[in-house]
Amino acid sequence: MYQLKDDLLIPEVARLHAENYGVYGRRKMHALLRRQGWDIGRDQTERMMRLAGVRGVRRSKRVFTTKSDPAAPRPTDLVQRRFTADGPRRLWVCDVT
Repeated sequence: MYQLKDDLLIPEVARLHAENYGVYGRRKMHALLRRQGWDIGRDQTERMMRLAGVRGVRRSKRVFTTKSDPAAPRPTDLVQRRFTADGPRRLWVCDVT
């Protein structure tokens, strides 16, 4: 019985993996199979992917493009780190980042 289900699932997993540009891993593949009505667990999804010879794509490390220069001039602190105003419309602060 299990072998019959495996024989049906392996080509389905390979097809879905190809349809999704070959990037789906176990979690997304499991969710996709469940949405399509397959009664399948996470570990079984992983096993089917292994038997079908497909793997998900790992995300690359985040690339930081800005290197701050500690010697660069900093804007002057006009409020002296005091962010409470004496009254209405006395202190205006904005952040442009």
